[in-house]
Amino acid sequence: MGPDLSALDLGPLPVADGNSELQRSSIKALNALLLSQDELLFRDERVEDYGVDGAFELKIQGRMTNIRSQVQLKAVSVVSTNQDGSVSHLVATANLNYLLNGVAPVYILWDAATGGFWYVWAREEAERLEAEKPLWRDQRTVTLRFKLALNLTQLPTVAQSILREGRLHRRLHDALARK
Repeated sequence: MGPDLSALDLGPLPVADGNSELQRSSIKALNALLLSQDELLFRDERVEDYGVDGAFELKIQGRMTNIRSQVQLKAVSVVSTNQDGSVSHLVATANLNYLLNGVAPVYILWDAATGGFWYVWAREEAERLEAEKPLWRDQRTVTLRFKLALNLTQLPTVAQSILREGRLHRRLHDALARK
């Protein structure tokens, strides 16, 4: 017989709300997606979460590289698609600005209704916002436009983008060290 899981004698306790459940489910779903490939490993970094939930680390030919992409994972109960096929999602401006300080920063949006993922590179969104609304940093929130599905077919493209930015950072640091 298992332990008595009745919490009635424990006094008032916090209730796991829908957002915390969505976040836990989204991380499980992302890890499930990554199980059938061997290039990207998701490292959970939510211990002190200020705007980065984790990192993708590249694994190339069985070797860990420490080439990473900072990941902000968002989850919604149901995705509503725009006329152009994209998905809009509101985030705090401070979150986008924070994420932009990292390497290969990416937002991933999980649709709990379908189990599907969408992604957008934070730098590309910042460029779009800059072109559309140069004072976007003065707003409390901004709307991200997710246009790309994240699936097994797309994962190699994501890995290549992370590798490209990782190599760029390495070359810059090596060049600065030689000076």
